[in-house]
Amino acid sequence: MHRSPPAHRTLLTRLDDRFGTWRGLVRLCLAWSELAAGRLRPFDQPALARVERLVWVCAGNVCRSPYAHQLARELRVPSASFGLSTVTGQAACADAITAAARVGADLTAHRATAWEDFSPRETDLYVVMEIRQARELRRRLGDCPAPITLLGLWGRPRRPHIHDPMTLSPAYFDTCLRVIERSVSGLVQSWRQAGHNGIQGPQRRVRANQRSEKKGSGSPTSNTKYRVRGST
Repeated sequence: MHRSPPAHRTLLTRLDDRFGTWRGLVRLCLAWSELAAGRLRPFDQPALARVERLVWVCAGNVCRSPYAHQLARELRVPSASFGLSTVTGQAACADAITAAARVGADLTAHRATAWEDFSPRETDLYVVMEIRQARELRRRLGDCPAPITLLGLWGRPRRPHIHDPMTLSPAYFDTCLRVIERSVSGLVQSWRQAGHNGIQGPQRRVRANQRSEKKGSGSPTSNTKYRVRGST
């Protein structure tokens, strides 16, 4: 005889599918409260006209930032990515590769870059997934004046915390990638509206919102390097 799952189990499953875990929901709620209080203003609405490269950042550079980086490549946007706590050369995690493949993206060639092996530029915009990453990166950047933003602030609806999907359910991986797609699309659109149209190429369908967007390359990137904390 088939038995229906307990109501509390169904609720927990839905929570996990949407937010990763209950911790993901709590951190999102805390992020919303910081946004409402104005404490995220330093990471909201940077001056995009000065930005020549989008740099996608997460913890390991094996799940979230590789997918954002891949979407940006498809949109012909000057990009890079790295992890705040990772080892250079590490492949994207198997679950991320599988989840990305479900939406037609290929992460098999991705290799992580550690913070210590990354060279910052003044005209970069660092795009992070979590508030704690934004604050840690601001500390590490030291003298480099490049702005930092939260990726989830560029999607609709806004989501100031994009929880790490590592080791979590396939359903949450799908949720996480959808949030990243919407947010990358919104950021790239705003970046182009700020004057970075580049050379227009053929149109393609963007998975994030099922609409066409023109390809274009950004302005030449600067080679200026700045002293950063914690680098070798």
